[in-house]
Amino acid sequence: MILIEIENIINTINNYNINITGVLHIGAYECEELEFYINNLYLSDDNIIWLEANDNKVIECKENGIKNIYNYLITNKDNELIKFNISNNILSNDSESSSIFNFKMHLTEHPEVKYISYIYKYSITIDTFLKNHVINIIKYNFLFIHIQGAELLALQGANNYLKYVNIIYIKINIKELYENNPLIEDIDNFLNKKKFKRILTKITKYGWGDALYIRY
Repeated sequence: MILIEIENIINTINNYNINITGVLHIGAYECEELEFYINNLYLSDDNIIWLEANDNKVIECKENGIKNIYNYLITNKDNELIKFNISNNILSNDSESSSIFNFKMHLTEHPEVKYISYIYKYSITIDTFLKNHVINIIKYNFLFIHIQGAELLALQGANNYLKYVNIIYIKINIKELYENNPLIEDIDNFLNKKKFKRILTKITKYGWGDALYIRY
C-alpha cells in the first residue's frame, strides 16, 4: 500500500532527477503496488522483483500472474531459523500485520487483529539474495520495504546493495507497535550514515506510516 500521496512521490523523483530503472520490493503481500509501478513509474513487470515470507501469498501472487516473486524471509542474518507470525487482517488502512515480532501497542491500536498461525523459515539478507540469484543490483535503484517492524533488519543486511539505491520507500513507526520495533529515528540514523535523507513522511493516527528517502 502506498500511503504517501503519489503526486508528492513523483514530484520528488522529478525534482531530484532520479531515473528509476527497477524496483526491489520487500514484503510483497498481494503486490498491490504493481499498478503504481507500471502507471506512475513507467516500469514493466519485468523490472520489478518481489519478496514475500508468507508461503500462501507467494502462491496466490504467482497464480495471479505476478512475475519475479520469491518466497524469502528477509532480515540482517543468513540461515537463521525464525518464527514468522501470520495475522488475520486485511485492513482498509493497513496492508497486513504478519511479522517476525510479537505485537505490543498493535494490540491496542488494532485490537481486531490477531495472530492466527505461524511458520518457521530460514532468513536471508538482501545482499545474499541478490548474489545467489545473480541479479544486476545496479538496475534496481528503487527499494521498497514493508515488513512490519523488521525494516531496519532488512536495511542492515543490504550494505552492498544500498550503494546502488537512489530512493527508498519504507514503513516507519513512532510507537512500539511490535516488541522492539525500530522507531523512525532509528531508520533516520541508519540511512543518514548511508547518505540518505528523509524527504517525505506520512504518519497515521495509529503510530505507523511511510517515509521516502533520497540519496544525497
